[in-house]
Amino acid sequence: MTLETERLQIRLPSTSDVAFFYKLMNTDMWIKHIGDRGINSMEKAVEYIESLKSKYHSVGFTLYVITQSKTPIGLCGLLKRDYLDHPDLGFALLPDFMGNGYIQEAATSILNDVFQNQEFSKILAITSPNNMASQSTLERLGFISQGIIHTPEHEEVLLYEKQKK
Repeated sequence: MTLETERLQIRLPSTSDVAFFYKLMNTDMWIKHIGDRGINSMEKAVEYIESLKSKYHSVGFTLYVITQSKTPIGLCGLLKRDYLDHPDLGFALLPDFMGNGYIQEAATSILNDVFQNQEFSKILAITSPNNMASQSTLERLGFISQGIIHTPEHEEVLLYEKQKK
């Protein structure tokens, strides 16, 4: 899967992205709002990339790499969590690229593609209650808050939903 917007390219992850994944998943923002995924080595980053590629082949979607002028700047795509009935939108950017509308642009392209080419009636999203930036982004994308739910790890998260039009 490859998509292009006015400023961005959106593509499947590759093991050539290992340094980017390592850097992104160890930023303070990732750790604070998404959680420590144990990507403490390049080898662990490669394993994570391979797991994303495997998810794509088994369910037809995954997190995609957002690039600008071929430089990876973030991730955006769909995840399938066991405790949610529908796929959910996930996204993250390197700190230097935040605040420029890149997630809005990438997510709009991905959501349009998913709703046109896959049989989803809705897409969900979750975020931590203190992540105001993600909440604002989701609302700009047309997601509607459904309230607080608890993950299997007993974490409180806000659940959002976007219906297919």
